[in-house]
Amino acid sequence: MIIISGELVNPKAMKHCISRDKDDDKFIIAAMEAKCKLVISGDKDLLILNEYLGIKINKPADFIKQYLNSNKGM
Repeated sequence: MIIISGELVNPKAMKHCISRDKDDDKFIIAAMEAKCKLVISGDKDLLILNEYLGIKINKPADFIKQYLNSNKGM
């Protein structure tokens, strides 16, 4: 079962760039603030990271394949 929920966070700015496109850093920073384990994105600049500080970055299709092949879900 996939449960959809949201949380409003006020991320702090980073002193250094995370992604090769600094405009995408806000997604990683928000994930860090919300203590997320996974970011699902089709953005190549985020996907190239694969993972950042324990936060995995997956394509939507890869997430679906992994989720459907697992009885555990996420």
